[in-house]
Amino acid sequence: MEKDNQIFGIRAIIEAINAKKEIDKVFVQKDAQGDLMQDLMKTMKRNNINFSYVPVEKLNRLTPNNHQGAVATIAPISFVALETMVESVIESGKKPLFLILDQLSDARNFGAIIRTAECTGVDGIIIQKQGSAPVNGDTVKTSAGAVFNVPICKVDHIKDAIFYLQGSDIKTVAATEKTEYRIVYNDDYLYVGITCYDSEPDNLTRLAMERDFSLGDDDGTGVIIDTYHDKTTGLGFVANTLDARWDATFTQDGTSSNDSYNTYWDAVTAITDFGYTTEYRIPFSSLRFETKDEVVMGIRIARLIKRKNELITSPPCDPKTNSVWSNLSFAREVIFTNLVSRKPFYISPYVIANYNSFS
Repeated sequence: MEKDNQIFGIRAIIEAINAKKEIDKVFVQKDAQGDLMQDLMKTMKRNNINFSYVPVEKLNRLTPNNHQGAVATIAPISFVALETMVESVIESGKKPLFLILDQLSDARNFGAIIRTAECTGVDGIIIQKQGSAPVNGDTVKTSAGAVFNVPICKVDHIKDAIFYLQGSDIKTVAATEKTEYRIVYNDDYLYVGITCYDSEPDNLTRLAMERDFSLGDDDGTGVIIDTYHDKTTGLGFVANTLDARWDATFTQDGTSSNDSYNTYWDAVTAITDFGYTTEYRIPFSSLRFETKDEVVMGIRIARLIKRKNELITSPPCDPKTNSVWSNLSFAREVIFTNLVSRKPFYISPYVIANYNSFS
């Protein structure tokens, strides 16, 4: 944690809060006691300061100094009021575009979203005070400085912010079903696990079973990989809930595709009572990249809910963008270490038959 954005000690934190400093989050030692600690808790609650209880070991990692059971982080930016942000955009004559983020806890993910938001022309980001990812050095770095260009607003309750936007004649749109994904890898394979929650799992559209099926007819997921991180060329892998596979190469920033391309990879889907999960296993030998100590690729995740004609992408992008799901400009940057590019080696089974001819 950056020392310039850190305050330690109970009294110092209380004074910073009373001085209206941009306190992003306070880490408080579990089971901490004392009158001064009670004063801190009252001050934080009175000022709606985001805080969490942590073991003393975490506080010791944050600072080697005498923290007295409390360490606070100061945001490197100034947050804006919701009313001010909305009125400013409306008065400018622009069509407002705001991004609402709920239960986002990872600072680096937050930074990546902010970077994408700036590229798509988002006018402001709305997050909840309690439980949201901090705005710290990791956020600044991952956002590539975009955090200083996109206004960020903290609210007590997301639903109140939505009501305010609707009351200001701003249309609100949200993903109707939750989607989560994880990316892991070893020396040989890239694994992408996608969990698709669905309120009506019995109504999934499941039709195609052939390779390179027609996209858009089934529920399913997709993984787009910009292996050279050039935002120009990439590879696409799509699987429906019957494990039918579709793959293609992309050019021209992902707006042009060639699905005659076929390579080796696997995808397995399991239907559950809450929706379905799909795990992709993609050999690195099926990808092309330059061998370095750190290999940087761009990755996008997509999900189609057929019955609702709803396409969900991560990172998100402007719906008016060409090729919303495959546009490489909005790919999330993923760094791999100790990867070696190598040509694929495949063994195809065959049978030799020996026969005798009788006359």
